[in-house]
Amino acid sequence: MLQGILLKLPYDMYWNGREGVEKLKVFLELDSQNRVTGWGSSLVSEKCVEIDIPDHHEFFSLPFSWFVYINNALVKDDTHLLDLAKERKNRELNEACNQTILNGFDYTIHESTYHFSFDMEAQLNFQDAESALKNEDLESVNWTVMKDGKYERIAITKEIMDELKRMIFQHKNSNISRYRDFFLPKVSSASNIQEVESISWY
Repeated sequence: MLQGILLKLPYDMYWNGREGVEKLKVFLELDSQNRVTGWGSSLVSEKCVEIDIPDHHEFFSLPFSWFVYINNALVKDDTHLLDLAKERKNRELNEACNQTILNGFDYTIHESTYHFSFDMEAQLNFQDAESALKNEDLESVNWTVMKDGKYERIAITKEIMDELKRMIFQHKNSNISRYRDFFLPKVSSASNIQEVESISWY
């Protein structure tokens, strides 16, 4: 990979709307689609492309992977940048969806609303409790919940556990549907980076 060290050519000047614009000699590494994968000031491979560009070119202030070599010039690839923005947003939304599921859900039992955790430990506890209520001679198991910002212990019967199983399915399915059926199409149809960045899970 080229290191990106500049080689200035102080006596090589040309007219570009102002007098005496300094050019920099750069050697580019390109992929099969002519996107820049590396650059430097010296030739390290016969496949490198040599180009002189103004010292104020935005290539030197932005990630080089944003540029494509077209007709002997470096051009910022807006289509590629939009694709990258969409990939980042999809990862962000996927993580938000997963975190929302892990954060748990509220459920009302006997007119009292409790918050049930659903992190990895809680998921294992649900499985163990369901198995115990199903296979052992137990009327209920004690469960830790949150109510009004404080932890409480309540009794979970088999009937309540069956209700919680339905609630767990709805909790997971509704968030997955929100991600896949609402947000992913919205990201996919976005026509510019600003529109992509404006999409938020919360």
